[in-house]
Amino acid sequence: MTFLFLLLLVLVSAPFFWVYWHDKRTLWLGFWFLVSGSLAGIIGIYLTFVLEWQFFAVILVVLGALFILTLMLAPLISFLALIYSGITLIRREGFNLVNSLALMLAFGMIGYMVIWPILASRLSLNWPIFNVIYGLMGSTIFYFAVLVGIFFVTNILNFIHFVRPHYSYIVVLGAGLNGTEVTPLLASRIDKAIKLWRRRPQEVTLIMSGGQGPDEVISEGEAMKAYALRQGVPQSAILVDNQSRNTHENLQFSYKLMEKGREDFVIVTNYYHLLRALILARRLGLKCQGYGAKTKLYFSINAFLREFIGYLTLAWRLHLSLIGGLWGLTLALYLLHGLLN
Repeated sequence: MTFLFLLLLVLVSAPFFWVYWHDKRTLWLGFWFLVSGSLAGIIGIYLTFVLEWQFFAVILVVLGALFILTLMLAPLISFLALIYSGITLIRREGFNLVNSLALMLAFGMIGYMVIWPILASRLSLNWPIFNVIYGLMGSTIFYFAVLVGIFFVTNILNFIHFVRPHYSYIVVLGAGLNGTEVTPLLASRIDKAIKLWRRRPQEVTLIMSGGQGPDEVISEGEAMKAYALRQGVPQSAILVDNQSRNTHENLQFSYKLMEKGREDFVIVTNYYHLLRALILARRLGLKCQGYGAKTKLYFSINAFLREFIGYLTLAWRLHLSLIGGLWGLTLALYLLHGLLN
């Protein structure tokens, strides 16, 4: 049995390592990480408490138990993080629909898990159609909760580099400006890029990518270049894309500025935005990796939700079909339960 467990762990871990080293800009990376991590925790507990292999399994059981405990506490941790992010963001940056995403999701969790069951119990709503609707909502919420977890883990694994990637260019993705000056958010991206550039300043070129929005005085690319010059980067080390209007165009136009035969590059943006940018690059057929710039926690959580919604707009057909299949399975289980009773 032990051999079979360990063999299963190897078989499940193999796809994770293959995806990581082949091209980690896919949600399969997070999926296989969560599956293999959960399995490692189960095996560690089995070896320790059933076979009493404490010495052999001590590391595996500690890491695995922490992993499983994190998964169990994920709903509570997520709820508290959403409340913190929502309240802090609204207090510091004002109330609007976008800034309210985290709070709306937190209230939705309360409504589904607490308010709905209480109302159903008090009003004696035991109608079959009521239970079916609740079940379909539950399966949909479960699907998106798992998908958000996979998206989050994949994002983290994409800015962790066990081996430093080789690059000739660093593409810095633009963001909004404050007049003619970069915002602290955009400055954090440029600072990260400059830090990477200084590792090999004679070989690497910075590409500042961002056009001029309707409410901006100058293009983001030019403002980013001016900021980098003030930080001591020579003009010869900077190229500017001042035409792009979104991340898709950032990547397209920046790639056109690269010298033929030297198109190896990395993307620098904030942590929460990195995975969607890398997925877009993958869809464009551009080989690259990415680095994340630091962002305040309260802002990152809400921004991450926006990025997840942005990802869904890219792959909505796939996830709509998967949810349809999940609904079909849920309805089939209700039907089977009704026939058996």
